[in-house]
Order: sequence, then C-alpha cells, then structure tokens
Amino acid sequence: MITIGVICCASFANAAENVCADITPSWQQYTRVVQDSGSYFQCTENRSLPLASDTPDAVTVLSMLADFDLRMASQKRDLSTAYLEKIQTLLTDSNRLQKDIALRLILGYLANMDYQQAALQAGQFIQQWPAASAGEKHTAILAQLQSEFALQHYRQTLALCDEFGEKNVMSSPQQQVVLLTYCGFSQVLSNNSSAQREEGFLRLQQANQLTEQYSEPLICAEINNGFASYYRIQSDLSSTEIHLNDGIDCLASSGGAREDEMRDDLTNNLAWVYRRQGNLPGYLSALRASVFQHTHHLVPEKLSVSYSNLGRAYLLVGDLAKSERYYLQALKYANLQVMPEDYVHTLLSLVRLRAAQQDWKSARYYLDEVLALPLNKKQRILARVFDAQWQAYTQVGSFNEDEYHQAIDDIDKTFSATESVQIYSDWLVVLQRYQRLDLAQGLISRIESFATYPLSVKLAIANIKLALLLNEQEKANTVSQIDSIFAQAFKEIVDASTQFKSNDVGMSWLSQSRSLINRYIAWLLPSSNDKDIEKALILSERFASIMFQRHRMSLSSQQVDGDPSVLDPSWELNDGMPGHYTDNQWLVHDVKSEQMLLSQHPFQSISATSKWPSLADLQRSLGTKRALLKIFSLKEKHCAYLIASSYIEGTCSENEGETTDDIRSLLFRYHGFQTLYLLPEGQWRNMSFAALRDKTQARYLGQELSLIHMVSLLDYFQSENKDNNNGLAVTFTNPANPSPSQIQGSEAMQWRAGFPPLPWTALANETISHAFPDREVVSYSDHQATNENLVSSTARHARLLHVGSHAFYSPEAPDMVGLVTAYDENNLHEKGIISYEALFSNTFSNRLVVISACETEMGRAYRGIGMRSLSRGFLYQGAGATISTLWKVPDRATAEFMAFFYQATAENGGDIAQALLVARQKLSHKRRFRDPRYWAGFVFTASAKQYEKLDL
Repeated sequence: MITIGVICCASFANAAENVCADITPSWQQYTRVVQDSGSYFQCTENRSLPLASDTPDAVTVLSMLADFDLRMASQKRDLSTAYLEKIQTLLTDSNRLQKDIALRLILGYLANMDYQQAALQAGQFIQQWPAASAGEKHTAILAQLQSEFALQHYRQTLALCDEFGEKNVMSSPQQQVVLLTYCGFSQVLSNNSSAQREEGFLRLQQANQLTEQYSEPLICAEINNGFASYYRIQSDLSSTEIHLNDGIDCLASSGGAREDEMRDDLTNNLAWVYRRQGNLPGYLSALRASVFQHTHHLVPEKLSVSYSNLGRAYLLVGDLAKSERYYLQALKYANLQVMPEDYVHTLLSLVRLRAAQQDWKSARYYLDEVLALPLNKKQRILARVFDAQWQAYTQVGSFNEDEYHQAIDDIDKTFSATESVQIYSDWLVVLQRYQRLDLAQGLISRIESFATYPLSVKLAIANIKLALLLNEQEKANTVSQIDSIFAQAFKEIVDASTQFKSNDVGMSWLSQSRSLINRYIAWLLPSSNDKDIEKALILSERFASIMFQRHRMSLSSQQVDGDPSVLDPSWELNDGMPGHYTDNQWLVHDVKSEQMLLSQHPFQSISATSKWPSLADLQRSLGTKRALLKIFSLKEKHCAYLIASSYIEGTCSENEGETTDDIRSLLFRYHGFQTLYLLPEGQWRNMSFAALRDKTQARYLGQELSLIHMVSLLDYFQSENKDNNNGLAVTFTNPANPSPSQIQGSEAMQWRAGFPPLPWTALANETISHAFPDREVVSYSDHQATNENLVSSTARHARLLHVGSHAFYSPEAPDMVGLVTAYDENNLHEKGIISYEALFSNTFSNRLVVISACETEMGRAYRGIGMRSLSRGFLYQGAGATISTLWKVPDRATAEFMAFFYQATAENGGDIAQALLVARQKLSHKRRFRDPRYWAGFVFTASAKQYEKLDL
C-alpha cells in the first residue's frame, strides 16, 4: 500500500487570502514530508488525515494536487494558465477527487487574478456540490465574493453577502474577516443609501478588530482601502490619505501578484487624493509608482486603469506626448468585455486629446471606434459633442440648433454640475466655430451661474468673450474690455502654472491658454507702437517660459532624493513600457517616503517671481553686437520682429513664403551685429537660419553670424543656475550593430541593422582630448555604447556629453524618437535602441550636450506645448545647452565639423556660438563640403545666457 495525500491550502501563510480553513502545520513542514518520506496528507476542515490508495492513477492525481498545493504555498513556483489547464484535465466524471480538483482550480484562478474564471468556477462548485463540507463551501463562496468584487460587480457582491453572509458563520476567524471585509467594502461603495454605507463601515470596523488576532497583509490593506473609500465619500481627504498610507504599510514586507494588485489600487487611490489636494508632484509620483513598479503582476484590465490615470496626469501637466502615449497603452490593455466603461473612457480621452491639438483626422478615427460600440447615455452625450466639434472644424454639415438645445437638455438631466460645466465648454468650441455667438453668450451665462468651474472652462469663456468683442471693435469701450478680460485670464494661467497645481484646471487648459494668447497677440499685431510689440513679446515668451518650467518641474516630480530616480531601462523594450516579469527586479515602492521627500522640494517657477524687462531694457542688454529675431506664428498671420539696440523692424503676412522672404530681407540688411538670438515659432522652428541666403544667393547667414536659439527669453537673460556636473567630458559613439546571425528571422533586428556603423564618430574622443589636453575624457564606444552607459551617472553629470550615433525620427511617425545604442544578445535590456521615454526618464546636469546624430532637432510640435525632439528632451531634463541637427549629415563631414568646432572652442575661451561659426566657415571652404547640407544643419540652443560658453 502507498500512503499518499494532499496538502491543505489553508495551512499556507498567504494562500488565496485565507479563504481556506485554518490548520496549524506550515507548508515548509509539508515540503519536508513530500521530499523525505513520499507521504502526503489531505486536509479535511481542521484535521489532517492520511489518504491511502493502491492504484498508480490515483497516486498520479494525488501527487499533482500535492504539487499544486506546494506551488500555492511557496509563491515561488509557476502557477501558470497552462499549469491550471493541466490540473483541469484531471476533472473527469470518473475521478473520485473531482471536488478537490474543482476547489483547487477556483483557488488557482483567484491566485492568477483570472477573476471571471474564478467567479464562474466558484458558482458552479456551490451548485454542483451541495453536500460539500462547510469549509469547502465557504472557500468557494469567499472566492466568488472576492472575484466579483475585483471585477467591480458590486451588486453581485452584495447579493452574495445577502445570500450567504447572514446564514453562515465561517469556518475560521480568517474566513469571517474576509466575509466582513468584502461585504462591508461593497456596502460602502454602494449608492443605495447612506444607511447601507454606515452599515458597511461598521462591518469594516468588526473586520479590523478581528485582524488584531492574526496578521494578514492583504486583508489589512483591503480594510484600510475600505475605510479610505468611506472617508473619500465623506470628503474627508485627510483621513482618506491616512488610511491609504496605512494600507500601503500593511504590504510593506509582502510580495506577489495579489499584493502588487492591492498596492496598485492603493497607490492609484492615493494619487486621486493628491490630485484633489492640488498636489500635482505627488499625483504624478504616485501614478508613476503604480505604472513603473507595481505592474509586473497586474492583469491587463488593471494595467489599463493605471496607464489611463497616468495619461490623464500628464494631460494636466501639459505633456501631451506622454499623455497620448499612456492613453494608447491603456487602450492596448483595455478589455471591452470585462470593463466596457473603462475601454470607452480611454477612447473618448484620446478623442479629446487629439481634438485639443486640432488633429481632427485622428480624433475622427477614435470617435468612430467609440460610435461602433454600445454606449450608455453619458457616453453618447460626450460622443455627440465631439462629433459636433469635428463637423464644425472640418466643415462637414451645418449647425443644427434643435440638436444643440436637445444636447444641452440631456446634459442637464444626466451629469453632475461639475461634469456639466466641462461639457458646456466643449459646446462653446462648436458655437465659436459656427459663429453662433448669440447662443454662446447664453451658454456662458449658464456656466457662470455655477459657483466654481475649472480653469480650462474659464479660458474657453475668455476666448469666446474676446471673439465677441473683436467683432465689435468700432465700439469705444471695446479696447479696455479686451484688455481687462485678457489680463484676468492670463493672471489665472500664470497662477495655475507657477503653483504647479492639478485641481480645478481641467484637461485642455494649456491648449486653451495658447489659443487665448495667440488671439490677443493677433489683435495687437501688426503694430508700429513699441508698447504693443513689447506686450506681444512678453506674453509669448512668458508662456514659453511657463511651459519650459513646467517641463522641468515635471521632471522634478520624478526625484526622490538628491540623486535622480533612474527607472530600470528594461521598461522600454515593450514599446517603451514595463513588461511582465516573474522575478523581483521591480522593488516594492515606498510611496509615503517619496511623498515626504517631494514635499521638501521647491516647485516654484521662475515666471512667478522674475521681473519682466521692458523692451528698452532688452535693447540695452543686447548691446551693439547682438540682435534678436522673434517670429510669431498666429492662426491667420505670421509676424517677425528684429530687435537691436537702436531699432526695431517688423513685418507681418498671411502667407508663410512671404514671411520667410521678409525675414530674409530683415536679416541681410547689414546693421553691424555679430550674434543673432532666435525665437522662432511654427514652421520656422525647423528652418536652418544658417542656410538662409540673401537675394543674390551669394551670402549665407551662417557664414556671417553667430546663431543662438533660445528656449524662452525670460529664462535666458534672468535665470542663474548652479553647475552640478562632475567636470568630465564623455563621448558616446559608434554603437555596435547586431551580427548577421542575430538579424535573421527578426524583423526588429533587421530594422536595427538598417543603421550602418559610424566609424568617424569614434574620433570624437581623440578630437576632444587634442583640443582639451588637460581634461579627462571618458569614452563609451562600440560594444560599450549601451543604454546603461548612456544613462549612467558618469554620462548624465559630465560637463560635456558628446553623442555620436544614429537618431531615429520619421515625419510620418513623429512620436517615434530615439537613439541607436549597442546591441548585446546576452543582455535583455540592450536591444540596440533607447527610446525618448527611456532616455528622458533620467535627469541630465550637463553644461553642453552635443547630439551628433541625424535630425536630433526634429520631432513632433505640440500645439501650445513645444517640440518633442531629442534636443528639447535634454533641455527639459536639466541640460544647459545642446547642439543638434536638422537633417541627416554624413558621418565624415560631421567628424570634420566637430574637429573644427572643438578646436575653435578651446581657442576662443569657450564661446560655443562663435566656435560653430568658425566650424561652418572652415568646413564650407573645403571643396568637398561646400554645400550647406554639410554644415548648416547644426543648431545651438541654450536655456540661459550662462550656457553660451563651455569651460573645459
């Protein structure tokens, strides 16, 4: 006779959240029994009994069940779907252990967070096994209860509580706690009545008292989450925050799939609290923790929610590129069948995002996806307003006043006051586009009747009011009214930006801000009045400063202590997102500690405190040798102003080509200046001013002037930043390509191999060492040109960082921006590329970053936000200045250009713009490189005047 048995799941420390009966022996003891004696035991409620069998088939079945129990217990052995399917093959009518097998399948699905299957199998078990023991029934009931709750089926959860909660006393105190916790939590979340909510709160208190008898991290965390939800409904944000942090503390020493899911729920809820408190750094930090450190075990539906929340957060920051990216990732993981409302919400968010950018083709694509789905009433109302916006902007169809009034009536009946205001503002856009200012005025009055509404709505109203007044310019009091409306709106823009708050701003406030500023500037210009020009310049550059500082404050929210937070580079491999991992490479994240450190960081924009210079002050600061060119790209016209110490010349035109010709005329009238500062907007951001020719085609601007691009005028002349670099020069050049054998059969590697070697870039180390013999130069080349070395502390804190590699950018897919790095088949994280997101999840304190790669100044221009290019990425993340390229420059020409540049920098005391002028002149004198495509594509951009020089 063979003595064999099955281990009871209830004996495990964390198995299935204590849904099994309690038993004393530990799984480690059972492991020893299994390994040493070959004897197994079956758990029957609170007893362990030997189970005997003489047949080999029975031995096999029991061995598999014992193995299953060990996997559940250890939490270190695979419990994959394939393994569960293998167990399920044992579930035959002839198998006398059907009940044991079915119960373990339920627990397996629950442990794997396959809640639909767990709920289904648990319901079937309860019906199929009426004669099961009380412990077994309770195990199935609690598994079904937890699964329905996890699926947010609160009505079903409450129904189970009503059916079983009052009839049964659970087989153990642990099971009783589980019942009280999930039934109480469901009642708290119920909208049925305040009385039921209070009853749920009492149940949670009872569960909390019982947990004092034993320690179970998941239940402890869930109880605190329930308390937090109760206080959130009571609008007690302080108590909500306390309980969420207590819940996170419950999980401090726990790891595993369910623990990660719980930690993610708590972190997302904590982010909501920070948002309501207006703590945008905390909001971003909590959501980043959710996405980057808790996601490796989460089921797709949970991942979708986390990504969607982070997309919303970056929309509030104003980083539309990241916002869209995370919404798209949310859509990738969203499940229409499991969470249809979340799926539709993500699509509608993408519609709103693209509409805010006036990318109506993309907006229409997502809107059609929405309209093809079954929608509830709220979703239909939102889809209707976006459809009306699309029709208004694409001039498809005409305005239907009856439909408009019906839509407003539906909004009033369906949405809360806060929700209604945002949708009213969406309709304002439609009315403005159709010039139905009469209806717009009525809708404004309706909105202004509310006590409070978001900044985005206030700006939408200001835009409409300006449009109304600009149509009535013949009235004597119009000018003062326009100035008053704009001044009040702009003050709110500055307040919202400099405080870096998230509450009460709304999701489209930045694009509304840009629209309002451009509308006002278009009213001011053209003008021969210096005061109007001064006002237009200050407004445009103040907004540019606001955006630049917001980017830098956004990166500050990624900091935990004095050293930048560097994310594991592996997250970029799956389209730049964290993948699913079974190891412990993602450490448990201490959100509370991070918030404490973040609260000590001064999130204060320079725009809030700096005194703006007058135009006369600016002219004096330029002196006789420098001038500034500002180009305004407005909706219906473009204006350019050349500002020097003794004069201001300007031009405006509705035609872009005419504007470029006028700019050429302004610049080639010799006025004696030697350095030109550039503040271009629109298409002129990507124009090579160095390649600009005079009318005779004989002179190039880049052969005569030092050219410096500014990020913003205010930050350039007024900010003083302390250098925080290590004084080194670091070169990152000629990354190794994958071998032919690695390329075969891999489409990704074939794409990567399309970037040829760059042997000339490797000369950068020698060039810099020759120009600066006393400076230490660290070189990462060939197989050392890895992602890890590029984002190492040595490279990120070097005084000079020289990157000689391929950049990837395509006008057809302008969001896809990054750098080519070395490929290493033995390292999962070194796949030969580093994306924009992976690179700029780090901060850079370099004084100068030379990005000697193709099209590193190019990227997607976001309306009102700026460029998403490698050059801007380095500047946003802390670098002082960059040298980048507008087009593809041959390897050898670039190497010779850089040799001239570094030598000139060493000889002229570190004047970067002057050294670039010398390099352009010397390279163009070589017959082989006379054409401007070899030397006119290099762009120098500085964030402040102190970065005009490189002291090596």
